[in-house]
Amino acid sequence: MKHAFYISILIVLLTSCSSDEPYIDNFTASLSFIVQMSDGTLQRIAKDNSITQIELGDANIGQISKIKKFRGKYYLISETKRKVFILTEKTYELAEVDYSEYGFTPADICFPNATDAYVIDKNYGIVTIIDLTTNQLASIRITIDDAAGSIDGTGNQVYVTLPQMDVVSVIDTRTNTVVDNISVPNSPTYVAFTDDGTSAVVLSTTLPNVSVVDVTNRNVKTELTLGGANTDASKKIMPTAIISSPTYMYITANNGTTSGYALWRMTASTLRSAVSMSKVKNVCAGYSGNANVFYVVEDANTPQITLYDAKSNERMRTIPIPTLPTAIILE
Repeated sequence: MKHAFYISILIVLLTSCSSDEPYIDNFTASLSFIVQMSDGTLQRIAKDNSITQIELGDANIGQISKIKKFRGKYYLISETKRKVFILTEKTYELAEVDYSEYGFTPADICFPNATDAYVIDKNYGIVTIIDLTTNQLASIRITIDDAAGSIDGTGNQVYVTLPQMDVVSVIDTRTNTVVDNISVPNSPTYVAFTDDGTSAVVLSTTLPNVSVVDVTNRNVKTELTLGGANTDASKKIMPTAIISSPTYMYITANNGTTSGYALWRMTASTLRSAVSMSKVKNVCAGYSGNANVFYVVEDANTPQITLYDAKSNERMRTIPIPTLPTAIILE
C-alpha cells in the first residue's frame, strides 16, 4: 500500500511538468554572462544569479546590437555610436574602432583568421577590416553589390548575405576581393558556417527559408522550410538568427505571434531537416565552445536565460533575469 502511494505521487509529479516549462537541475559549471540591459549598462550575471555592473569609466557605448567573442576579447557592435568596442575579458579594458568619421555604421563582424576581423556596414555595400593585432581599422575597403544582412567566415573565405540581390557574396581573404556570388533565393539574410567549414547555412525571409550551401562547389545543395511543407503556418515563420556549434546548427525564429516564436536545430553533419526545440518567445541566443553550451534568452512569464547541452540538447539550467537584454554573450 505504501509503495502504491509513493508511485502515485511520482506519477503526479511527472505528469504535471510539461517539456516547455523552465527548470533548474544540478548543473554546476561555473558560467557567467555579459549582457547589456535596456538601460544601456553593461552587466555581468554570475552563476548564482547575482548581477554586477561592469565599470567602463566615462565611456558611452550606446546600444549594443551584437556581442561576439574571439581570443579573449569581446567585440561589441554599437550602431548608435557607429563604433566597434573591444573589451578585454577579466580586466574589462576597453578600446574602440570609430567608424563615424567615415560615415559607416558597423552591423556585424566575423573572424575568419587570427589577425583580421571583417565588418559589414548597415547601409552601404562595403566590408571593412579591423587589424586585430593593433585594434585599428585597416585602409582596405571591399565593395559588394548592396547593403549586407550578415557575415561569417572560415579560413580564407568570408560569406556576406545580400538580401536585396538574392545572393551570398564570397570574399577571398588572401586577396580581399569578391571572387563569387552564390545565388540563394528569397532574400538571404543570415549565414553561418558549419564547424568543419564544409557547408554554410543561409536563412531567408520567405520560403523555402533554409538553404544549405556546399562551400567547395559554391552552390545550394539543399533547401528546407521551417515547419515543413508550404502551409499557412510555415509561411508565417520568420528566421531571426543562426548559431553554429560542432554538432548542431541552431535557428531562432518567430511568426509574429506570442505563441509562435520557436527554436530549431539541424544536425550539422547532415543538414537534412530542422527539428523544433521550443515555442517559447526568444530574443537572442548564442553558443560557447569552451563550455559546449547553447543558450537562449526567452521572454516567458518572466525573462530568463535557458542553457542547453550542445551535444545532447538536454535543457541544463534556467537563470531568471530582471529584464530582457539587448545583447548577450557567455563568458
